[in-house]
Amino acid sequence: FNSEDISELLSPPLTEGPSVFIVPSAGPGEAPYRMYYDCFMNGRYGVSESFSLDSGWASVGDSSCDGFGTSVDFPDGARHGSVVCVTDEEFQNIKDHYTR
Repeated sequence: FNSEDISELLSPPLTEGPSVFIVPSAGPGEAPYRMYYDCFMNGRYGVSESFSLDSGWASVGDSSCDGFGTSVDFPDGARHGSVVCVTDEEFQNIKDHYTR
């Protein structure tokens, strides 16, 4: 065991369930990786993005474990999950089903 081989935390302290995914629609100059994590002490999620999987993670917009602004929105009661790519039509069908 070599302690030098262990990286710093990628998500903030007191978070769990980080999920990292590639942003398929990332354009030029936009970070291609996103990570969301459960800020369980605050009852909300935080979101960070990076141009590299091993460094440079920064909060998306004004999202953090301290609170969300308008840049991030998760359904009430959301907990750990996975990212699934869907088409615009599939997304609309899901929204329609759950907003009846």
